[in-house]
Amino acid sequence: MPMKHPSETKMASDLHSTQASTRLGRSRPFSLRAMGALFFIGLPIAACAATGKSEPSDFGGSSGGSGSSNGGGGGTSSGGTITLGGGGADGSMDAKAARPQRCDDSGKCTCFNIASIGVPGDTGFQGTDNTSAFTTYLNSESSAQVDMYEMKPTLNAAFLDQYDVLIIQWLVTGETGGTGTGYWTFDPDELTALKTWVQAGGGIITLSGYDASSQEVTPLNQLVQAVTDMSYGTADVLGTVSTSNYCLGESDPLSGWVQTTPIGKHINEVGAFHGRPITPGTATVDCTDGTYVYAAHEDVGMGHVFAYTDEWVTYTSQWFGIDAGASCADASPATVYQVPQFWYNAISYASQATQCPFMLMGPINLQ
Repeated sequence: MPMKHPSETKMASDLHSTQASTRLGRSRPFSLRAMGALFFIGLPIAACAATGKSEPSDFGGSSGGSGSSNGGGGGTSSGGTITLGGGGADGSMDAKAARPQRCDDSGKCTCFNIASIGVPGDTGFQGTDNTSAFTTYLNSESSAQVDMYEMKPTLNAAFLDQYDVLIIQWLVTGETGGTGTGYWTFDPDELTALKTWVQAGGGIITLSGYDASSQEVTPLNQLVQAVTDMSYGTADVLGTVSTSNYCLGESDPLSGWVQTTPIGKHINEVGAFHGRPITPGTATVDCTDGTYVYAAHEDVGMGHVFAYTDEWVTYTSQWFGIDAGASCADASPATVYQVPQFWYNAISYASQATQCPFMLMGPINLQ
């Protein structure tokens, strides 16, 4: 799936506000279908790291300022191409057969399908942030059809075979004071089905750091450990200097990205706030400070699994910055972080075995 330079496409202005992730405590359907699949609509290229801009012209592209050695989100951008389903970096082929197209009632079709499983983040910058930028990214700028499940689905073959990538979020049924309640649990048949699906070419992206309680990693580790050698620890890491980083949406700059991995390439910094560390086992480390591992990935059969320490990469403040005037112009997430690159890398890697005749495009920030 070739990707184009951001100058060749502009993000749709419709933020799909009616499809944005609902917060806990509101009634919601079992599946919120976010059908953002249009012919040749692009998947922006992301980084690690939310505002209220309704019409961002690109995600960290050349309009964001001049390039710098610290890897700002703006700066020099360059186009690039990849073909999902092209096999691994060593030339080996691990692609599964192309899936049939899925078409909605209006005739819009796609064959690349993502499921977001779990409750999206609902705090972020000063407790008033949202995930509209990430929702827009999935709905409007990807060649995928995205289904969002805030209530637990049954992970069996019938469910999993609909999707190419799962994004695992907060696995709870409720919340009290920032702490989850009703943590999910998965039975052995579900874990076996998940492993079989991944080995056949499925991709998983896992996020953490949603919860004040370390119990959040319990259902998360059920899924991760059923498939990989990785696991999440219970320590609360990052967030020690965040309150002084107002211009960065109070996030800590997370550096230490390994530029030679499919996840770390073109990423220098992204924002994070109170995450959980990763024990990588035999997985490849993508980001570490020498004490904790914050990102790691593992190939499993034909499938691909990426584990990340935090959820702040989904918040709008971390994509665009905050409305703080000129004083934050050179210290905004939009110029310092590479959030679109992060998400582009993560989804491109997780979907490596997918064959789909749709185009992905978006900004690639090259330093």
